[in-house]
Amino acid sequence: MPLLPSKVFLTGMPGVGKTTCIQNAVAVLKGNQDDSSVHLAGFYTRECRGDNGQRIGFDIVEYSSTSTRTVPLARVGSTKPTVGKYSVLVDNVQKHMVGALQQRQREPGTTAKPTLAVLDEVGKMELLCPEFFPAVWDHLNTADDDTVVTLGTLPLPKRPIRQVERILARKDVLVLLVTQANRNQLTRDLREYVKLRLLDRPACDDANQVIIAKMMSYQFQKSNDSGNGNNSNKYAATRTLHPDNSQNSGGDRATKSVHDSTASKQQSASNKTDHHYPTAQPCGPLVSTNRQPKVLLLGDTASPMPTETPILAYSERSMWTVLAQVVHHDCHDGSSPGKYVLLRQATLAYGIAIWDVLANVHEKKNNHNNNHKSITRGQPQSRETLNDIPAFLKQYPSIETICFIGAKAHKSFQKYYRKGRSNSATTTTTKFTLSPERTLDLVILPSSSERNHMPLEEKVAQWKAVLERCGCGGIK
Repeated sequence: MPLLPSKVFLTGMPGVGKTTCIQNAVAVLKGNQDDSSVHLAGFYTRECRGDNGQRIGFDIVEYSSTSTRTVPLARVGSTKPTVGKYSVLVDNVQKHMVGALQQRQREPGTTAKPTLAVLDEVGKMELLCPEFFPAVWDHLNTADDDTVVTLGTLPLPKRPIRQVERILARKDVLVLLVTQANRNQLTRDLREYVKLRLLDRPACDDANQVIIAKMMSYQFQKSNDSGNGNNSNKYAATRTLHPDNSQNSGGDRATKSVHDSTASKQQSASNKTDHHYPTAQPCGPLVSTNRQPKVLLLGDTASPMPTETPILAYSERSMWTVLAQVVHHDCHDGSSPGKYVLLRQATLAYGIAIWDVLANVHEKKNNHNNNHKSITRGQPQSRETLNDIPAFLKQYPSIETICFIGAKAHKSFQKYYRKGRSNSATTTTTKFTLSPERTLDLVILPSSSERNHMPLEEKVAQWKAVLERCGCGGIK
């Protein structure tokens, strides 16, 4: 059973509500328990406005064990150092932000009770203080006790900030993307997370699993193709995440490298075509980092990677209706991110890896606006780009069978790997020779699409029989 993460940072565009979300979570502590039961430490920043309502700067609000203290962070001015039109009071950062983090470790008795440490935010102004980031880093390195929860915020800058990049790269930090569309629900889920993590300890396994799924549905990942000229934000999510291992293990990194290579080829191909709209990025392969897969399940063309909630990659696919019954999971409800994440986790734990033959994303034009493309399961792009399936299979030698979701996926695979088209691998109708030492079986499963009028019960029976024969199952 994975544990609830203890270090959570929010990121998003300025003004989207990151601080409001944090403050709503902090309010849970004061609204549900005596203040003395949970230690509150750290700081947050807020706007400061003049008598005319105009913003004149920003303030630091420092938490102490019994109260808060407010001091200026920046004011309109030209005194160095500056960020934009604001002069930053570095001494106050050192005394009240760095001091708040150091005080958490010094105050007697704080290690004996749950602690919420707030770091809002780790941004340009704060980083002008030389002592600030070392104090943040030291806090993240030392706040490993199960009783300490860290909530922080990170900016979404036009250019990468080195210190922010270091936090994003930490395996023990969960970063959530706040948007106008998700901020209300994210706020409710973050309040539930704080309540479970600090007030209702120890939480039951089911409660842990549900809140983990909810939190993961907002997970944010940095793009690996910054500087490629795309109009999309350089922090847009471009890889598939694995909900059964939120710490990004080595298996995750290996899968990511295959997907990055394929995505690069897909982007290069799309750049040769005259489009008036950005090309959606394809979802990468799904694979468990806790169990070696036995089967690679392939669709024909790719799903678009959700830019705001990458954990929902593949969620629109009809295959989940069949897989839910194969792995004995509650029926998939596409409107419930948490339920989808749990189903996907159960499927990967069953011994199934998931990908597509082609990297081309299903898209179709909106008839009302020829310059706009809605990302839906429609017609694939005209220039076909092959996913690097041989490279993926070499990373997962436990896979012995490739199952195709319908005959169309099998036909596309045959087209590109029949003898003479590939120097590294060849295929017959039922066998795929990856190397002289390794040959995989090929099996066509009934299409999960509603256009296939086979009864669902029969689809499930055929899928289940094939997957169990291939060694899947055994872990529920």
